[in-house]
Amino acid sequence: MNINLHNHTTFSDGLLTVGQIVEAAISSRLTHVGIADHFEGRKLGGRGIGPSNMAEYLGEIRRWREKVRSEICVLAGVEVDFCRNRTDFALLREGRVFEGLDFVLFEYVNEPLFDGDSLNLLLEIKRFMPCPVGLAHPRIEDTFSEYLPEAAAGLAAENQIFIELCPGPRNACFVPLPDDVDEAQIRRRIRELNRQLEELPKNLEGEPDERLIMRKAINARMELDALLMRQEVMPAYRVRSNFNERFFKAVKKFGTMISIGTDTHELPDEVGEIADAVSFIKEHQLERNIVTEYLWKGR
Repeated sequence: MNINLHNHTTFSDGLLTVGQIVEAAISSRLTHVGIADHFEGRKLGGRGIGPSNMAEYLGEIRRWREKVRSEICVLAGVEVDFCRNRTDFALLREGRVFEGLDFVLFEYVNEPLFDGDSLNLLLEIKRFMPCPVGLAHPRIEDTFSEYLPEAAAGLAAENQIFIELCPGPRNACFVPLPDDVDEAQIRRRIRELNRQLEELPKNLEGEPDERLIMRKAINARMELDALLMRQEVMPAYRVRSNFNERFFKAVKKFGTMISIGTDTHELPDEVGEIADAVSFIKEHQLERNIVTEYLWKGR
């Protein structure tokens, strides 16, 4: 289950090359790594992967796939912003645009916060996809808001749509602190985060990779702001709700496929930061639901 199918490179808005992602995945002892750069759209000002550069993109990924075939399985994907105001849906209906890809991730499906289009429309669009389809960092209750949890898990299984667990803070949710929270512990954590934010700028001088410092600062500020609002930051799949609990029980029952993706953008370390998602999978006994147990197993 040591996989990460959601990583961005310099082909879209990532700061790492395909090779740097692959090498980081090997160092982290992953069995499968996916490159999933953004499909072109207004979100990135028209940049990303589209008809004009798909061949170049696939060629670079395939070059690395062959180079490291004995060490890791390298997969080619794209991430589609599922909003008609930002993405040309006519292109999504042209299956040939996506030929040669191993998978397509759709983000913001039925998520009103990001103006995402409906799940029913995704099911229609999926018919044009020549490869497997997954949901990128979904907020489960939003994506499947029109369904009961059991029906939602069954629908994903029936349509062979895999669900991504995204463990990093980039796509995390802010949720209220539990009623029995340890107030003294919260105060200590706030003091620690303030201290970190004071010290981090001092560490920029001489730091070989300023991106690491900046990422730490962003994460610390996010957690601090949440605590000051009596909230905490957690991955969407860990949100405590009756819907989520019932959904993941049904995922196990129906054999709904799940994947792991960190949405890597800046740092090689992000590629291997899958521990929380792996723990969640073990806690819920979902080892048999890993997408690579169904797809790309022989690669």
